[in-house]
Order: sequence, then structure tokens, then C-alpha cells
Amino acid sequence: MRSRNKASRSARAALLGTAFLIASCVGDIFVPSMALPGGFRLEQFESTHYYVQRGDWLVPGGVLGGEIGQIGWNEHHIVAWRSAMRGRETSGWMIIDVGRGSIEGPLSVAAFRDRMARDGALRDITVRSVKEAWSSR
Repeated sequence: MRSRNKASRSARAALLGTAFLIASCVGDIFVPSMALPGGFRLEQFESTHYYVQRGDWLVPGGVLGGEIGQIGWNEHHIVAWRSAMRGRETSGWMIIDVGRGSIEGPLSVAAFRDRMARDGALRDITVRSVKEAWSSR
């Protein structure tokens, strides 16, 4: 009788352990996101990291290839400061034309300011910290 209770307890402990592991993985499967124009979305990963994704795909580093620090958008464009994930890549400003799906960048701060000033399609975009943009959703 004792060995049966011991086996039953072991089985329950194994079941609880498995349930815990599955539950901890669900957080990675259901990543919180915020809709952006053109089928893009801002995703929050592990509460402190933000990436831009498109469609149902999860691309490591997002479609911009890095973590987002600042972001802004209108119905035609998304602009974001991207910190590069790979050593050979440069951090900088990225511009997504949501109509074409094209991505330009990284741009230096000076080149980005110049582009924002001369491109009428970008002038009305307000750039905010990614945390501020996330909290406004």
C-alpha cells in the first residue's frame, strides 16, 4: 500500500511539474502585441523588449533586426530607432513604407532628422519612447 501511495505522489509531482513547464512556455507563445499600420505590429517580449513584426511570423529581432527604443507612425510610415542585434550591423533609425512594405535604414540621427524635415509624408509623425507608445495602446 505504501509503494502505491509513493508512486501516486510521484506521478502527481511529475504531472504538476509538466503543467508548470507548459504554463511557463505559453507566455512565449502568446506574445503581447499592438497593431500598427500595414499589418505590422509592435510586440513586447519578456516585459522589457520590443520588436516590430509583420503578419503571423515571429522573426528573431523582428523585421527591423533589433530591439526598438523609440517609435512613431502614421497611416503610411512607421519610424523606429533600432538597436542592432548582430555585431556587424549598425544601430539607427529605420523607416518602413507600409504601402510598399519596404524598409530603409539604418539612418544616422542627422540623416533621419533631415529626412523627417524634407519628407512631407513623415512630418506629422510623433516619435515617442517605445514604452510610452506601448502604454498608449
